[in-house]
Amino acid sequence: MIPTELPHDGWELLKVTKQEPAVEEIVIDTQRGKYVIKVEAEVVMVSRNLNYRDERGEPIYWASWVWKISWTPYKEG
Repeated sequence: MIPTELPHDGWELLKVTKQEPAVEEIVIDTQRGKYVIKVEAEVVMVSRNLNYRDERGEPIYWASWVWKISWTPYKEG
């Protein structure tokens, strides 16, 4: 059973030493022309809780991330 609320005690911050952000790009056609939309998701903080376990017996982990969204005019070629 998955809890509806995370426990408040027992959290340990983990150091993010290496990561590759998830990146997705798409070209869209709008009334104002074509644009390249780029979305990046980058982890900024990770913590775990060894006092509580999931249904497989694994510690509970929590990751916080930021979304970086940009759009630029599409250039043919």
